[in-house]
Amino acid sequence: MELEKSNVISKSTANRLGKDIRNLIENNQDPSEEQINLLQNYRTSFKDDLSVVVSIVSDIAQIGGTDSITAFRVKRIESILSKIKREPTMQLGNMGDIAGCRIILYRDDNINTVISQLQLRFNVLSINDYIKNPKEDGYNGYHVYIESPINPKRKLEIQVRTKETHIWSSLVEIIDHVYSLKLKEGEKHEDLQEFLFYLSRKKKLDITQKQKIINIDKKHEIYSNLFGVFLKNYSRIRLEWLNVTSFEDKRYFIFEVKTDNTSAIYSFQNYEDAEESYFELFKKEDKSNFVLAHIEKPKFKRMCLAYASYVMIHHDYLNDWNDIILDLLKLKQINSNENNNNLLEYFKRNLHDQVKLIEQEMEEVNKYEQNADVNLDSLKEWKEEINEKLNLLPRNTVNGNINKGNKSMSFFDRIMKKINRSR
Repeated sequence: MELEKSNVISKSTANRLGKDIRNLIENNQDPSEEQINLLQNYRTSFKDDLSVVVSIVSDIAQIGGTDSITAFRVKRIESILSKIKREPTMQLGNMGDIAGCRIILYRDDNINTVISQLQLRFNVLSINDYIKNPKEDGYNGYHVYIESPINPKRKLEIQVRTKETHIWSSLVEIIDHVYSLKLKEGEKHEDLQEFLFYLSRKKKLDITQKQKIINIDKKHEIYSNLFGVFLKNYSRIRLEWLNVTSFEDKRYFIFEVKTDNTSAIYSFQNYEDAEESYFELFKKEDKSNFVLAHIEKPKFKRMCLAYASYVMIHHDYLNDWNDIILDLLKLKQINSNENNNNLLEYFKRNLHDQVKLIEQEMEEVNKYEQNADVNLDSLKEWKEEINEKLNLLPRNTVNGNINKGNKSMSFFDRIMKKINRSR
């Protein structure tokens, strides 16, 4: 990755800027236009540092697996302002995550290899090990702070996390969007924090904790709200991706979540144009959430994983929900009490929602298959993903039928049989 040259802003200048902005915030005043312009200049002055670091990190990530995902971002202006307010002793020039990279690994046992390589290739200033000592909210991963290879006075952050941890972190941000909260920044919400904490350790949950997840979900309609957002965004985002004609030319992206939770993707040929568009978005009065990013080997599936909280078209929680419900039903052996019937109805509604989304995708693919203007590689990728989703569903679920001749009918099939009888 190569970024345009930038003018370096000194650490002392950044510290003065941060102090002035903090004084205004403490007096319930907004930063001036000049101060925001200076802050934007400070953000973009990390371009050269980030360019060198991303190139090295991308090579290291491949050691952790060829399917690993490397992405970079410069911290959003809103996030910088929020951190200045949240941490009154933090100097802007010492903020270690203004610019950074993220490595997402598919295998837990590759993390130590990647961390060792980072220590060999960079001057590592400090490491926050949230795997050994997870955060209170359940987050786990490594945050590695390094000295810039071209400017020893600058610090950059490299996050290393597993796919599972990244998916969980994305859910925190999605819930923030959908419920207009700031859980990621420390805002309290007892139910949703408990919900997220349990999901952060979903492989170790007992049946009581699974029941709590479902109870919180029903109370706040989490599944329904998320699915509603995903459904209204899916076709538009896929089409926007199909219309990116060449990923050799378009390597930079802005992902935006608008105030009505609709999402959008904008692609750019160079970083300078992308940053200019980012800053124009920031200056708009109707505040949306957006991030400027770069993804190595941009494929739709990789993009959706790396920036799930901005793309807003899917989350693995929908599948987790199915598994949890099935575990609860299996424990109760599908008897006829009212609680189990409620679970069946809940399961029926949400499963049919998932089928509805797949059917919508199939219709959209058929519509665009003959369109010569779309990226054919992206269209092929979409069709492959639909097949993957179909394979995850039990046989004949899409048609709502159960294979009655199968004497070794699975527990899932028995559930589906009961659901189909209730139609």
